[in-house]
Amino acid sequence: MRTLPEWQGEYGYFPLLTQREQLNDLVHKYAQINGCDYRGAWKALDKAWEKETGKTLSLFRALMQRETGEKITLPEYVMRAGLMERVLVVAHGMIGNVIIMWLNEHAGYGMCNQTAMENDRQDAPGRQDQLPFP
Repeated sequence: MRTLPEWQGEYGYFPLLTQREQLNDLVHKYAQINGCDYRGAWKALDKAWEKETGKTLSLFRALMQRETGEKITLPEYVMRAGLMERVLVVAHGMIGNVIIMWLNEHAGYGMCNQTAMENDRQDAPGRQDQLPFP
């Protein structure tokens, strides 16, 4: 495994992810922390959203699926509906905002606050070199 710059540390990779990748990562972390499967973690996100707003994401996703005739994942619905930033706040809250606190503590390390754009390709030159993988 290559040596990481100090800003990458435990969660330094997170801002290099697109918002959709961040959401998937948060849901995965929730599943790990709570010992549930990935599907159960998505259901927990739906319940947390319902607690915040009084409405479930899955219901609106189902309505959009019926309207478009397409099969739509929950992250895809969130993106299409323009709810990503709000859903990310809820997802961060589900894991106790640990990533946000880490990023705030390391804000002086430059790249900690750069979120990748949705059109950034996963295999774009240089992007993978910044992620903390072997």
